[in-house]
Amino acid sequence: MVQMLSGLKMDRRIGVIDLGVGNFSSVVNLIRRLGANAELLSLECDLEEFDLVILPGVGAFDTAMQIINSSSLRQRLEAYVSLPGNVFVGICLGMQILSNGSEEGKLDGLGMIPGYVKKFNFTGCDTKLPVPHMGWNRVEFKQLPFSENWDEPGRFYFVHSYHFECDEEYILSKTVYGSSFISAVRNKNIFGFQFHPEKSGKNGMALFKSVLELSCV
Repeated sequence: MVQMLSGLKMDRRIGVIDLGVGNFSSVVNLIRRLGANAELLSLECDLEEFDLVILPGVGAFDTAMQIINSSSLRQRLEAYVSLPGNVFVGICLGMQILSNGSEEGKLDGLGMIPGYVKKFNFTGCDTKLPVPHMGWNRVEFKQLPFSENWDEPGRFYFVHSYHFECDEEYILSKTVYGSSFISAVRNKNIFGFQFHPEKSGKNGMALFKSVLELSCV
């Protein structure tokens, strides 16, 4: 179950994993602007010391998975999410590698949220939109606590050519780009955001505040 706390827990230990293919410094800076502490983590760090771990990423699916598979990070992430109270968040490519796999690559994903990543395809559509999907777009959240206090309402910044497909039970939000696609996912204490909260102004800060207040038990 996920519940909101009464206020931002300043004593939480937050780690941001540096895969070398992400905008990790922007995520760290956003968390610090909220008044919380964030540490940049290496691939070999001890995740058990942290209450919240964030995995940002940009670039190719297989590149990220090769980096993860060359270390023990997969095993340590699996152990981390199995512990009560821990929260794990993937952003952009970090969300996509939560899946079982992707059309973009040949390697298996982390398999933490059952699903598959596919490229935007507008063949046969009346309107052929540019790929990648880039810029501001509205995000419609289906579950609390991610559904209130948005500016401009619910607009976040996207840069991506591939999107997550999964069963309804794992869908946290949807966005329309030509047709509706999944823009956030959740499996218990594991969350994925396709958009970039760290590039989304006030809405990004509001979303991260909600993430920092999460208590998963």
